[in-house]
Amino acid sequence: MDMAANSGNAYAMTIPEFGPADIFTRTLIDHAQPGPGEILVKTTAIGANPLDYKMRDGSSGLCTKFNPPAVLGREAAGEVVAVGEGVDSFVPGDRVFGMRGFDDFRGTYATHNVFPADGVVRTPDSLDDVTAAGLALVGITATVAVEQLAKVKSGDTVLIHGAGGGVGQLMTQLAVARGATVLASASSRHHEKLVGFGAQHIDYTAEDVFEAVRRRFPEGVDVVLDGVYFDTFLPSLDVLASDGRIVALPSLADLTPARERGIEAHIPAISNDTTIYADLADRVVAGEISLPIGLTKNLTEVAEVHRVLEDGHPDGKIVMTVE
Repeated sequence: MDMAANSGNAYAMTIPEFGPADIFTRTLIDHAQPGPGEILVKTTAIGANPLDYKMRDGSSGLCTKFNPPAVLGREAAGEVVAVGEGVDSFVPGDRVFGMRGFDDFRGTYATHNVFPADGVVRTPDSLDDVTAAGLALVGITATVAVEQLAKVKSGDTVLIHGAGGGVGQLMTQLAVARGATVLASASSRHHEKLVGFGAQHIDYTAEDVFEAVRRRFPEGVDVVLDGVYFDTFLPSLDVLASDGRIVALPSLADLTPARERGIEAHIPAISNDTTIYADLADRVVAGEISLPIGLTKNLTEVAEVHRVLEDGHPDGKIVMTVE
């Protein structure tokens, strides 16, 4: 055990009950020791996601599975400071990143986190911790949506709603990399970035997205990747080609209208697949894809981070740093 990791400076940002963004309390912790098959990580960066605020305010279906007081968060990057029995894949000093499984409610909004050793991967030397901390959840969501469910291939036409967000920007890049023609719907501030990825940008604030799609592809698009859902899902069904498929990102999306029309429709089921994390990290290092960071804040500023998450318009991934 690294005794420095067990100093009195360890803390977590906890919620004493479900509530608004300012409900967070800085709580000193005597962090857990790694058990068999686990590692203790001194946290340097933490990914923040829309799911986090829905767990904070009690609106997520996952809230039935845990009770406050609680630590929120699913992603983190940092340095291994201790390993549990049976762990030979990591040693103290290794840099790692990863995501908690959806049945693990220990959270990550803390200076120290215990992770299953098989739930994290090594951070490449040339990848910074902020990028690593934000890569796992958006990366696996985008990969499952684009490659496993939509099965985007060269020559496909793909419409992406919410292309300016963290997942949307990765979906855009992954679809372009597979040889698809991508129509990326996002506000004007994302234009340069999305065009730089190789997509055709549609500014939904300036024109009707669906009319724009019909003008360009009268026969419809092959794939819709819908990161918005509420105002976009039903109209998207009308701009799909006869054999098109649609992937809706929200876990509670109702796919019935699509399936009643014989349209292939999916919702990504996210698992903790470390092979995908490692592959994405290598691709970022190689310059094949990037993870634009929209905002970084200190962990103690988590209330402000949650207000941005609730606003729904972050300019890329949001990551909190730990000092």
